[in-house]
Amino acid sequence: MKMRARWAAALLMATMACGSFAQGYPNRPVRIVVPFAPGGGTDLIARDLAEGLRERLGQAVIVENKPGAGTMLATQYVARAPADGYTILLTSASFLISPHVYAKPLYDPIKDFEPITQISTDFHIFAVNPRLVPARTMRDFIAFAKANPKKISFATAGTASSPHIEGEWLKTVTGIDMTHIPYRGSSPAAAALLAGDVQVLVDALATTLPHIKTGSMVALAVPHARRSPLLPDVPTVAESLNLPDFQVDIMNGLLAPVGTPREAIDRIQQEVARVIAQPDIAARFKARGLSAVGSTPSEFGGFLRSENAKWQKLAKDLSIQVE
Repeated sequence: MKMRARWAAALLMATMACGSFAQGYPNRPVRIVVPFAPGGGTDLIARDLAEGLRERLGQAVIVENKPGAGTMLATQYVARAPADGYTILLTSASFLISPHVYAKPLYDPIKDFEPITQISTDFHIFAVNPRLVPARTMRDFIAFAKANPKKISFATAGTASSPHIEGEWLKTVTGIDMTHIPYRGSSPAAAALLAGDVQVLVDALATTLPHIKTGSMVALAVPHARRSPLLPDVPTVAESLNLPDFQVDIMNGLLAPVGTPREAIDRIQQEVARVIAQPDIAARFKARGLSAVGSTPSEFGGFLRSENAKWQKLAKDLSIQVE
C-alpha cells in the first residue's frame, strides 16, 4: 500500500509539473538558432516565424545566426543547450547531410534532437553568370564545362549543404570537372557569382530569383521531381539530361534538444502552423518559392528518418568526405 501511495504521489507531482510547464511556457524569450549567415533563405524563414511567434507566444523571439562547419557548429550548440524549449534550431537538409560527410560528426540528427515541425519545402536552382558562361540550358552547360576542364567553379552556401551534394552529384553523373567553392551562407555565394568569382551557383530560389528576373543570373535547371511554379519554363535536371533519379527534397524545419518537454514542442508546432497559414506569411513564402507544410512532430520525425537514409546513401555513393 505504501509503495502504491508513493507511485500515486509521484504521478500526481509529474502531472502537476507538466500542467505548470504548459501554463507557464514560454515565460521568457525564445531563441531560434540558424546555422547560416543572415540574408539567406533559411534566415528569412526564421525572421518570418519570429515576427509571427512574438505575438502568438507573448514573448520575444530572437533569431541567432551561427554559420560554420557545414552547419555543425550551430547544430551542436543547440544539441547541448538546456532541453527547456527556449533554444530551438531552424535548419535545412544540411542538418541530415553533415553527419554523413564530416569525418568527425558533432551530433546525431535522429538521437540528439526532438522534431518539432517541417516548416516548408524549398526549390533549388543551378544558375550561371551569363557574362562567363554562354549556356542557356543544362545540356549546353555540360558541353561548355567539358570543353573547359578545370576552369569551372560552383558556389554554395557551405560545405555539406544540400547544394554542395547536388553539385557533386551533377559532376559524377555527367563527367564534368567543377571545383566546389563553399561560402558562409547564400548571400555571399550569390555575391560571388554576380562578381564573376565563380561561374555557377547552386542555391535556393529565395536567393537567386531576383537576379534571374533581372538577367544577371541564368537559371539552367532545378534538381527536383517537378518544376518550380515561379519558373515554369526552367526544366528539371531529370528532364534536361534524361536522368530520372536526379531529384532531391529540400526541407526547412524546427528541432529542439532531445528531452525537451512535449508541452513546449506541441505549443511551438501549433503556433508555427498558425503563423505560416497567415495570408501575409503565406504570400512571402510563395514569392520565395516555398511551400508551407506545418507537420506534426510525429510526421516530421518520420520524414527525417526517411530523408536521413537517403542523404546517407547519396553521400556514400558520391564518396564525399570532409575532414
